[in-house]
Amino acid sequence: MIHFKTPEGVFNHRVAAVVIDDGYLLLHKSEKDDFWSLPGGRLELLEDSKTALEREFLEEVNEALQVERMLWIVENFFDYEAKQFHELGMYYLATLANKEAELRHKSVSHVGYEPALKLIYKWFKLEDVKDMRVFPSFLREGVSQIPATCMHLVHYDIDE
Repeated sequence: MIHFKTPEGVFNHRVAAVVIDDGYLLLHKSEKDDFWSLPGGRLELLEDSKTALEREFLEEVNEALQVERMLWIVENFFDYEAKQFHELGMYYLATLANKEAELRHKSVSHVGYEPALKLIYKWFKLEDVKDMRVFPSFLREGVSQIPATCMHLVHYDIDE
């Protein structure tokens, strides 16, 4: 995976899915965190971002993802677990490929797995996301205003 540590901080190359269905947004979090984020993961070296997103979704929740189009390319700077992170994020609009997927049930939480880490997936009403602890924080407003074309953002969540 494209992830490395230096004395100054940590670099990630991440891809994430904005999955909106019937006015709900799919978010996930690790069981140890107190915030939500978009489902996705890190790219492997020599892997394109769309393929990485499809792979991550299959690995974590065993569901196929229909990737539609890129929304944001984000240079994201944040603190996590007492480390400074510099993340290059690629955010795609996507839908669940399987119309009958268990993951589509909005009234319950779903479990996904990352090596040695349990992930919780849950649907939230789009209008509620603005008041939630979601990172990167630009998503609190951004998911209710999906851009017509891909946007480049430089975003800071330092000391939040």
